[in-house]
Amino acid sequence: MGGLVGFFINLAVENVAGTKFVITSNLMLDIKFMYALGSFATINLGLTLFSAIISPAMAGSDHNNKLSCTLSGPFFNEIETDS
Repeated sequence: MGGLVGFFINLAVENVAGTKFVITSNLMLDIKFMYALGSFATINLGLTLFSAIISPAMAGSDHNNKLSCTLSGPFFNEIETDS
């Protein structure tokens, strides 16, 4: 099952990278270098923001554990030591 998930994630990443390449290449072939740079930077910024939002959301939040990870970041509910 993990192999299939990895395959489809890789397929999605390759499709996004290919689309970004085609858009940037077409703009460069039309001698629109600044637009190509702008679209490349905008697409990269969008992908970075998307991953920054979805990564904590996919990590989930389990308030039964001592260490929880939420959208606001990791925090310690309480610290217990074995002494």
